[in-house]
Amino acid sequence: MEWRHACPRYFDDHLLYAGLPVVLSLSGGFSELGFTQIRCVLMGACNMTREIARAAIVSVGNELLFGETINSNAAWLGRALAEKGIVVSRGYTVGDARTSIQDVVWTATQFADLVIISGGLGPTTDDITRNAVADLFGRRLHRDESLLANLRDRFHAHGYGEFPETNLSQTEVPEGAIVLRNPHGTAPGLALEQGPALVVMLPGVPRELHGIFLGDLSTLLEEWLGGRMVPVHHRTLHTTGVPESRLAELIEEAMRADPPLASAMAEVSLAYLPDLRGVDLRMTASSVSSEEAEASLDRAEEELEARISRWRYRAKSGDIVESVSGALTDRGLTLAVAESCTGGLITKRLTDRPGASTSFLG
Repeated sequence: MEWRHACPRYFDDHLLYAGLPVVLSLSGGFSELGFTQIRCVLMGACNMTREIARAAIVSVGNELLFGETINSNAAWLGRALAEKGIVVSRGYTVGDARTSIQDVVWTATQFADLVIISGGLGPTTDDITRNAVADLFGRRLHRDESLLANLRDRFHAHGYGEFPETNLSQTEVPEGAIVLRNPHGTAPGLALEQGPALVVMLPGVPRELHGIFLGDLSTLLEEWLGGRMVPVHHRTLHTTGVPESRLAELIEEAMRADPPLASAMAEVSLAYLPDLRGVDLRMTASSVSSEEAEASLDRAEEELEARISRWRYRAKSGDIVESVSGALTDRGLTLAVAESCTGGLITKRLTDRPGASTSFLG
């Protein structure tokens, strides 16, 4: 006997998808769309009365497109929003062009509850984000006299004799916008309500962006999104000596053959993160209750352990050297190496960790 459920949205590894059918077989097997879609039934996502808050990040700057600057702001915002329980479902990078900024911001407001734009709030002619967004939504710009007074005081306090006229643009605020204080710079953040979405503009200087986000913006997000912020919890399992594709095959095969494993994995999403040292398995659980999320991660880890123990190593830092050094110390063993082609690299890696001399002989 099967129950067919039209799931409006489900959460999978930080992404929301719409309108996918789900088939759950009461005889104990899963069919049609498989474990990922079944997860939304088992996690209760389809029964949520309110959707999880979704965000889009828009990064502005030619220097990002030219590869001159690494987009660290997008990575930082992704982590910060996830910690608050806001799902970042899309990200955009555009140059300093009015139509490009307007196109992606408009697109983002059609699906996201929160749109965060970073960059383009400086005082120079290529800083056009404020004007582009105001024009897009038909908001007139007006000079905020309190911002102007604070800006003049700031320049005076830093010993500048004259106030640069170019900085006047940083005192202009779109009609209806909320000013977000910048504790580390001259460009305030700006937030405005546009239909069901909150559009936020932040300066591109990382220190300034962080300060505004952790200050006024965090308070505003609590007020704006409230109960729709569902914290995301991660746990990473480290493996080495097995290719990503083979590891994925083994886990998928085990899930099909082992209902307890399938049930445990249905409560989390699983991502494979390969690099030179091996493959990390990042498990993610989303729940208002931290205890429930951690319990889901515990069950998934326990069930996975039997399948990956051959290749798994434990290290809080993620560095396999930590695991090797710890194992040697715990067992009272010592290690010596003879290197040729590696040119001393193994020795360096082992001795980079404090206390290496207790187990490493040279």
